[in-house]
Amino acid sequence: CANSSRGRDRPHPIIIEEFSWASYLKLTKAQAAPEELFASPGKVIDLQACGFEVGMKLEAVDRMNPSLICVATVTDIVGSRFLVHFDNWDDTYDYWCVQPLAPYIHPIGWCQERDLPLTPPQDYPDPGRFSWERYLDETGSTAAPVDVFKVVRNPPPQHCFRKI
Repeated sequence: CANSSRGRDRPHPIIIEEFSWASYLKLTKAQAAPEELFASPGKVIDLQACGFEVGMKLEAVDRMNPSLICVATVTDIVGSRFLVHFDNWDDTYDYWCVQPLAPYIHPIGWCQERDLPLTPPQDYPDPGRFSWERYLDETGSTAAPVDVFKVVRNPPPQHCFRKI
């Protein structure tokens, strides 16, 4: 958070004016995770330069139920990470991905091309007739460009963090 100039949530039940990780770790007798666990392999990717923007739509695997591929939105970008949110789902299912080659995300139309079922947003009227074209129009959204989804034969290990 200090490196990205973004706010942070305090671990509960810490109620102090200025949160300090050093104090929190001492109080809880815990250790900080090593910084190298959070480093992306190779060069850090500028997601916005790659074409990703907040609000863009994509198809994403529900990591809690991998048989579901759902309508999703990029809702935040921090450095080389982006937050995937399933449309009209609770944000407890959101997860962070490090790179656009993450195996959990796909461009719109990916399921249709492979004859796989796509789960529309919860409470979507007539889910059996979901159409990306109509949905993008209804929501005033744009699809993430197909070329931002990288296909890599032997991808490096992916670090996707689940929002808690």
